[in-house]
Amino acid sequence: MSQIVIVEGVDAVPATAHPGVDDAICVTPDGEVSVRLPAPLAHLANAPHGRYVLTCRVRFAHRGAEWADRIRADRAVAYRIHHDTGRDRWYLTASWQRPAIPAVPLETARARGIVGVDTNTDHLAAYRLDTHGNPVGAPMRFGYDLSGTADHRLGTG
Repeated sequence: MSQIVIVEGVDAVPATAHPGVDDAICVTPDGEVSVRLPAPLAHLANAPHGRYVLTCRVRFAHRGAEWADRIRADRAVAYRIHHDTGRDRWYLTASWQRPAIPAVPLETARARGIVGVDTNTDHLAAYRLDTHGNPVGAPMRFGYDLSGTADHRLGTG
């Protein structure tokens, strides 16, 4: 089993391909992880340019598709490796800045009416609301059954 040692307080060498970007940890779209080793550990490199490639592959279950899109578009992603001593496992986390989504002013949203949804134990009730937030007409009712297995609830069983 491969073991990686994280040396605290050692700065990574900036990438030459992306000036001003720290490429201490890189992950390819297929999940290969490489770490730029600091000079005192360069003799441990198993890849060109003083890099150590891990023997395992990673995948990101949460927002994995969004991560893959960023990688394919050569957008910035920050990585952090940390060790969970209780489970004796290593974890790689990825983070990035998501673009701000402009908010629609409330007056604009209300201009032609909006839909209000009431969540109940066995159905959703949807109302068309006027510009003041009052129900217009009868509600639409959408029934659902959350009993049974997850496959049943998802419609796959």
